[in-house]
Amino acid sequence: VDETGAVLPYARVTVRLAALGFEKSATTDEAGQFRLELPAGAYEVTAEIDGFSLSRKKVEVGSRPAEVRFTLHPGGFDEEMTVV
Repeated sequence: VDETGAVLPYARVTVRLAALGFEKSATTDEAGQFRLELPAGAYEVTAEIDGFSLSRKKVEVGSRPAEVRFTLHPGGFDEEMTVV
């Protein structure tokens, strides 16, 4: 979601398990949800979408489903503006 709580569909979510060199990505659906089957472990999860800053969390995945919620903030632009 964004700062107002509005759903941000089609965000790219990446999970990494650095100890095993494991990485898997998914794109959220229209409701801002995604699902990945993962082995148990401690993951770094990132979410990003154009126009918003990347968000990162640590998540422990075990035998039960883990839910990760992200709030993305506007930003992440690489622009330069010159005002004359």
